[in-house]
Amino acid sequence: MGQKTRQWDIFCKVVDNFGDIGVCWRLAKQLSHDEHQQVRLWVDDLHSLHQIEPAIDPSLQQQHLQQISICHWDAQSTFETIAEVVVEAFACGLPDAYLARLQQRHAPFCWINLEYLTAETWAEDCHAMISPHPRLGIPQYFYFPGFTDKTGGLFREQDLLARVRLFQSNPAMIDDFWQRIGVNPPAPGEKIISLFAYENESVMALVDALSHQSAPTRLMVTNSKIRNSLQTGLETRGFPQNCLQTGQSLQIGALTITFLPFLHQDEYDQLLWACDLNFVRGEDSFLRAQWAGKPFVWHIYAQDENAHLVKLDAFLTRYTHQLPSDLQQVLRKCMHEWNEHQLAAETISTLLGRYAEYLTHAVFWQKTLEKQPPLARQLAQFSENRLK
Repeated sequence: MGQKTRQWDIFCKVVDNFGDIGVCWRLAKQLSHDEHQQVRLWVDDLHSLHQIEPAIDPSLQQQHLQQISICHWDAQSTFETIAEVVVEAFACGLPDAYLARLQQRHAPFCWINLEYLTAETWAEDCHAMISPHPRLGIPQYFYFPGFTDKTGGLFREQDLLARVRLFQSNPAMIDDFWQRIGVNPPAPGEKIISLFAYENESVMALVDALSHQSAPTRLMVTNSKIRNSLQTGLETRGFPQNCLQTGQSLQIGALTITFLPFLHQDEYDQLLWACDLNFVRGEDSFLRAQWAGKPFVWHIYAQDENAHLVKLDAFLTRYTHQLPSDLQQVLRKCMHEWNEHQLAAETISTLLGRYAEYLTHAVFWQKTLEKQPPLARQLAQFSENRLK
């Protein structure tokens, strides 16, 4: 590797349930396992981390797992030591006590502000920019994940795609996965769709479209906010309250709706690998869907003044630029309608009618992204260059 083992502190503040901590936990593991760095992950909400990594004990202030030190922090925390590389994830703000220790530190250190993933072109111009802290004057580097070699790359374990391809080529592994999460393996020819999203009242248009497909379809509903929208929609159709019980299924025409148990991070990855089409949300599942090499529909995190739709369009422009213009329009229409809570059943039916082309493109995109060095490797080299 040619780089030293350094001490890292990653600070995470849980804002969106599992998105922020999901990314930070992946980064901690990738830095430790793939880049051989010494990592402490500071989290303000260990209960959320426990949800995606059950081996975490949320009652402990400090613990070790997978060679990573996991620590709880809040505004009153004190710090005996600080690291050589400090990662402030998603502008969470470092604790005052930690900032004071940074200001007193005489040995070299590198303070990195890890930003959200975006396909917008301005991220290339801002990536790796240095800016002094407005109060302390300490230099900070702004690090932007991204889809081009002018950004910091994407989160990916070194062996991820080998594991994806082994899983997807092995029917026994796929059947074993369904059984482990308590779901009957899909029938031959049954199309499998995962649903992980924010609340969205147009979910019933998805149900309507899938229930009228000529081939049987299974909708695997995750334990997420979309469950409330789906339950409400089903009740308006005359279904009883609480009809979506974990592990149970509901039949509507050609559609079987199955409500999944809560999946930890590795299980959710395998769900993406096993499904034909994935509805995903936020940043972490959005990126993992691309590594799965399967078609997906993205529910982006909503922002004021519809700023999220600008981010959506920036990604779609980059993602679809090599597709025929009519298929570009199909994907753009579907994702915009889903994000604007105006999804039409006809839109989903049109998308499914172009499924084979979409699948070919998803695999092509996966292989294109694979050419880029993983973010953890680039981040480790970036910090090392500033500590020499």
